[in-house]
Amino acid sequence: MVLRKISYSKIFNRKGKLNKEGEAPLEIRLYQKGSSPKYKTVLYVAPDFWDDKAKEIAVNHPNYFKYNQIISDLIQQMRNYENTVINRHGSCRVDRLVTLSL
Repeated sequence: MVLRKISYSKIFNRKGKLNKEGEAPLEIRLYQKGSSPKYKTVLYVAPDFWDDKAKEIAVNHPNYFKYNQIISDLIQQMRNYENTVINRHGSCRVDRLVTLSL
């Protein structure tokens, strides 16, 4: 069975709930052939600091560059791991990435 490459997207406040500090989590959704698990990041931001159109931390957040870089780096590490597994085994299942500790 040939698996397709995994696609990645950023998700903010998937459950529609804020924590006590008024912030919501950022997650990365991985999608492959009907399966779309989420990878939880350690980042939380207030809704005012999320740019939904650009799918990134808004420039009005004091650490926007650092946080956006963290998310981009996580996705790049996942892509690198996916490519390594594909090169060794011919395919990579999305569940291998969700359990990955980055």
